[in-house]
Amino acid sequence: MCTNQCLILAAGNGRRLLFHSNGLPKPLVRLCGAPLLQHVMLNVHDAGVDRFVIVLGYRGEMIRRWFAASQLGGLDVTWVENTDNHKNNGISALKAK
Repeated sequence: MCTNQCLILAAGNGRRLLFHSNGLPKPLVRLCGAPLLQHVMLNVHDAGVDRFVIVLGYRGEMIRRWFAASQLGGLDVTWVENTDNHKNNGISALKAK
């Protein structure tokens, strides 16, 4: 059986949104009442993806806590830590590999 997977790079500090984020990691910045990460995950799931790999770094524990408390807990998520999150996105993608 083949499963669809989605890689979400959520390790950066979101410098370009810093003015609007109030210290939240970019995936938790709200848009239309919900965190950006929730929008991405629900839309991708609606498209048929059933597994997620999410690479965390900056404030990653905050993202995990949000996910655990959210209604998305039924989704299959593999968490990957990127301690080199200050480097470019390619490093996050390699960590997920």
